[in-house]
Amino acid sequence: MNINVDVNRVSDYIDRIYQAILTPDDIPEIMSDLRSEVDAPYSSLQVEGIYNHSLDQAHLIDYDSTAINQYSDYFITRDPWTQKLIDRGAIDHPFQSAVRMVSDKDYRASEFYQDWGRQHGVRYAIGSGFKVDNQHILKLAFQRHCDHQAFADHDEQFLNLLHPHFGQWLRLSNLFKDQPSHHEQKDMLDGMNRPVWLLSSDLTIKYSNKMAEQWLKQAHFVTLKDQKLTTRDYDQYCQLQQKVNALLTPEKQRLSGNQHAISLTDGNQSEIFWLVPVSVNHQRLVMLVGRKQNADARHVHKQFGISLRQAEISTRLSAGSHVAEIASDLNISVNTVRNQLSSSFRKLGIKNQSELVELIHHTCDR
Repeated sequence: MNINVDVNRVSDYIDRIYQAILTPDDIPEIMSDLRSEVDAPYSSLQVEGIYNHSLDQAHLIDYDSTAINQYSDYFITRDPWTQKLIDRGAIDHPFQSAVRMVSDKDYRASEFYQDWGRQHGVRYAIGSGFKVDNQHILKLAFQRHCDHQAFADHDEQFLNLLHPHFGQWLRLSNLFKDQPSHHEQKDMLDGMNRPVWLLSSDLTIKYSNKMAEQWLKQAHFVTLKDQKLTTRDYDQYCQLQQKVNALLTPEKQRLSGNQHAISLTDGNQSEIFWLVPVSVNHQRLVMLVGRKQNADARHVHKQFGISLRQAEISTRLSAGSHVAEIASDLNISVNTVRNQLSSSFRKLGIKNQSELVELIHHTCDR
């Protein structure tokens, strides 16, 4: 391998990784130093359920308590890079830059980017996954902002000198032995601020959380018939049936990214739903997941003391609209939108749109 590195520096990291087998509290500092090495503001070191994407043991690692609090609500929103590793059967493979796996267009269309990456400015990643057991993987990744460059070959080469030693750390560590029970995972789904259904091959509903029940009562994009999930449009129903069956057919498990999503309509509105194969009590099902509830402008207006117009602009921004789109929808100028946003920043004590979006998103969790 043609790489110019400080051998002593690499050796020091290897020693620290093995020491962390005995003293796992050292891991946060190792991850912090590695973030500096590869110029990455964010990093991930967490165990995820392969089928339900839950952050099963991240709290034991305690690598970044702030990140855990921000990310834990997205445990069924896997980043598209890790999903690609799973689809390709590339777990335990070396570190790889995300741009080699997922196009920038596909990434920006993913639920992960819409729900988390966009509000934190995360655009580029490099990572690897390690098999913990038949149900879980350890994800080790680093992320950069959209104003940075994608990770280069030398970043891959440096991290891959450490890759086999992280694998040994995982195999020898006692951190990842006990996984949460099905009952604990069900409690997590019950509290999710988005609709979640577990479906069998014929779309029979095996489980639905509280928000999913509300959507069914309102016939919101989907409805219930003979204990089965159905849609208003027959063609969309057939498409949903086909995608569920494809995910439950072993020889078709490795699907392209668009096979894991479906667009459903309700009148003039459309909504993207994500499909995830899961295993519950040794039964193969498909999890259908809707998007998080958007914040209500009136609630934001009352809670934060900004004007109703500022609240309308803020909630539209948090839902993914650009400044020009907001101006057009509200029939006001772009400069008016920007001035209203600047006024909101001052009132809320924040500095930019990313902080505003994060604040608005958190109002949906209360």
